[in-house]
Amino acid sequence: MRDPLLGSDEVSQVLLRAAKRRTGFSFVRLGDSEGALLLYDPKTATEKDYEYFHWMFGPDVDPDMLIQLARQLRAALATADLIGNRDDVWLADASAYELKLTDPDFTNRFRRSLKLREVEKSLEDHAVRRLFGLHRWSLTNMRHGVSLCSSWVPYDLALQHFWERLIVSAKSVTLIHCSPTLPDRLRQVLGVEVQHIRIPDMAAHRDRWTDDDGTESIYPGSYERVQKTIDTPQGGRLVLIGAGIPGKAYAATIRRQGGVALDLGGLLDAWDDRATRPLVFATKTPAREPSRGHEPYMLQKPSRLTSWMSALSQRFYL
Repeated sequence: MRDPLLGSDEVSQVLLRAAKRRTGFSFVRLGDSEGALLLYDPKTATEKDYEYFHWMFGPDVDPDMLIQLARQLRAALATADLIGNRDDVWLADASAYELKLTDPDFTNRFRRSLKLREVEKSLEDHAVRRLFGLHRWSLTNMRHGVSLCSSWVPYDLALQHFWERLIVSAKSVTLIHCSPTLPDRLRQVLGVEVQHIRIPDMAAHRDRWTDDDGTESIYPGSYERVQKTIDTPQGGRLVLIGAGIPGKAYAATIRRQGGVALDLGGLLDAWDDRATRPLVFATKTPAREPSRGHEPYMLQKPSRLTSWMSALSQRFYL
């Protein structure tokens, strides 16, 4: 029996309690990228696997680096307080449980077992392989009793403008993200203090930022710099993370140092007026044009914050 996924109201309860207690807490999410790394084995890795990792981390990433990243990802998952998993992977049919990559017609059989979003029912073979990596890990390594939710819950809460209220109530946040413009959006719209730890975008998209000359590697260069910066007492500080796979390890460090680490991923891009998750938008807000699908998630200045916090406190006994 699979542990149930918490709904958005239950997740908001968990997050509000963590923010109020101001002790170490981490929320990390899993997707197909994490599945690729959790499945990675130098002995069985394919050319497509390496093409994918180079697309994410750059051409200099090698097997030893990938093994280190996988180890750090597993360690972060071992301490996370709340884990977001893909609904379609977590709720896969029992027919997927015994499948192996070497089975005849593996791709079609595993694809049919998934509760895929309508826009994903023709996923290409390597994407299916990545989801299989996530499925295998979820079957064998997910801690029983850990709080679980959908990886897409941040978008559900964003439609309720939960995040703006949480951030404003914190008054000051740390942001780990690639955009040079998002910190000012947070300051101007929400009126909070923002400490920005700038990171490179994924390798395939680094050229979108004219001030990124590409000299700092994503791993280990940027990774080690960020870890050195955050490996200090956090005092319950709220930290918003959109940093891909390395972001899960950042969340673990922040948690260990007493901060509240929230892995929000591509939602931060939507706040920055960029539609980088068209498949999510096509599912959550299907009436929108793909290029404008992020608009419902963009930051808004919250109103009636005091009454909102009071109502939630009574509702959830915070």
